[in-house]
Amino acid sequence: MSIAGSYEHARFCVSLSNMYSNLSKPILDLLIFNFQLFTNVGWRGSAGLAANYVVTAAILRAVTPSFGKLAAVEAGWRESIGGCKVG
Repeated sequence: MSIAGSYEHARFCVSLSNMYSNLSKPILDLLIFNFQLFTNVGWRGSAGLAANYVVTAAILRAVTPSFGKLAAVEAGWRESIGGCKVG
């Protein structure tokens, strides 16, 4: 195997481990958590948790300003201090 092949192999292994860490492990944790929740408190616990997620997401969506509005406010601030000399 050449040095370039070793480098590509190492990059592939790093990418594969990152994919496991960022995708597979959280999904596996979620499945195990939900199974344990269902086993211990039944379907009502799982349904209550799902309802909590939905309600929390709806509240956050209603309260949080849109990204476009935040960008416009920031642009206005930058314009207003554009002529100021700092320091």
